Amino acid sequence: MISRNRHSLSRFIIRPVVFLFAALLLCPVPMVHAQLGAGSASRDLSRLGEPVTQKWQVGVIISAGNQAAAGLKVMIPVPTDWPEQVVSLVEDDISDSVRNVGFLNLDGVKCMTANVPKINAHGAAKILQTYKVKIPPIAPPANPESLLVPDKLDKDVKQYLNSSPMIDHRPGAIKKLVAELAGTQTSAWRQVESFYNWIIENVATTADEDCQGSSTTLRKKAGNDEDKINLFIAFCRAHKVPARIVWGEDTEYAEFFLVDENGSGSWFPCQPGINPEFGKLSEPSAVQQKGDNFKLPNGERRRFVPESVTGDKRSQPEIIFVRRRISN
Repeated sequence: MISRNRHSLSRFIIRPVVFLFAALLLCPVPMVHAQLGAGSASRDLSRLGEPVTQKWQVGVIISAGNQAAAGLKVMIPVPTDWPEQVVSLVEDDISDSVRNVGFLNLDGVKCMTANVPKINAHGAAKILQTYKVKIPPIAPPANPESLLVPDKLDKDVKQYLNSSPMIDHRPGAIKKLVAELAGTQTSAWRQVESFYNWIIENVATTADEDCQGSSTTLRKKAGNDEDKINLFIAFCRAHKVPARIVWGEDTEYAEFFLVDENGSGSWFPCQPGINPEFGKLSEPSAVQQKGDNFKLPNGERRRFVPESVTGDKRSQPEIIFVRRRISN
């Protein structure tokens, strides 16, 4: 059984539940903007390769101890369609004691929900679903030099210009470095690529499991793979380029958003951490979630939507979240 109980969805664990900058020119940083369109996302099928098919089983197994457990509510993020991904439910394995199985859309994340009215002492309930996921490799754009920073954005994309947990683009140190890097480039694509290159060349990789935030990563010039992704996203947002985290089943990476001369926008992958790649994705992995600032039903803000079981705490049932790849 696979359980995730740290902040990152991408770390799979088998267990129960003073930096100096060069002087900047006193002139505006060139920012190559689009003049037309609303900055909405489109699906560029030409960049998608032959999809690979994976099967993933997700859910939870709840076991009661010496006391019965009652009034449990379950929420489990499940795979869903994205422009580059096609998902189908192929199998349910759900105990008879489970009621009201349904789905909830939480800021774009598809979540399976269910109620477990009662589990008798020493009994168990399982809620497992198996999904088939088709996900292709993604090629870089044919003409990246023509892409632009959007002037106008749909609200669904504009939200990815805002700060989020562990990602803050507002500190002066980040803005200064971004201005310096972007000022040496003539196209939006090369400006964003310069952010990626700086991280690859200047930020050492650590084995720390916990994230430290984008500002600390910049100050230390060191961080884990997720820290590097956070810093890249902070750089993009400081340059008015929407960016977000993609939480995959096997990995995580960043996406940034640019538009063509007609204002039609696309998301492009970037992996500044393990197996670095810019503008393409050679080894696709099933996408779980996209984003890094979700509002949970209890009002809490989180970088991702976690699995949860709430309700009867007195009986202290054993809860094992399942998220595993199974043979095709």
